Amino acid sequence: MAQLAIERLMQPGSRVLEFGSGHSTIWFAEMGCVVTSVEHNLDWFESVKDWLAERDLKAKVILRSPETFATVCLDFEDNSLDLVLVDGTHGQYRIDCIRASKNKICPGGWLVLDDSHWKQVKGVPELLEGWVRMDVSGMHLRHTGVLKGAKTSFYRRPIDGSLPGG
Repeated sequence: MAQLAIERLMQPGSRVLEFGSGHSTIWFAEMGCVVTSVEHNLDWFESVKDWLAERDLKAKVILRSPETFATVCLDFEDNSLDLVLVDGTHGQYRIDCIRASKNKICPGGWLVLDDSHWKQVKGVPELLEGWVRMDVSGMHLRHTGVLKGAKTSFYRRPIDGSLPGG
């Protein structure tokens, strides 16, 4: 369900920043998006780079520790991204990524928080106060082979570009 929603939002040339690389990196690149992806796991980072090369796809994949994920936002101008996907890190690091990227998203652009049902990200709605929120729930097959319930939240930045609190 979340994948279909994102497909409707993206078009060739859409500018995407994702925290956590993987199959979504390939998927965004196949759609013609301009993708920057941040990854913390060296083996996974190398795999994603190989997959991109095998398919002759372009995406910028950056290796960073989870503690420094959010600093990649310094490379982007305010209002320059169409979509930010927060997926590949946990707890406070997810909050740091959201906080650092929210003013990088253009008015009318989207922040997508995967696994938004996790208790570690319960403060996100307050952080994005004034943004329109849509939740998509479904089932997700975990790497352990267990099927679990999951929720992805989509937050749309106000069209007027305002950000509460500054």
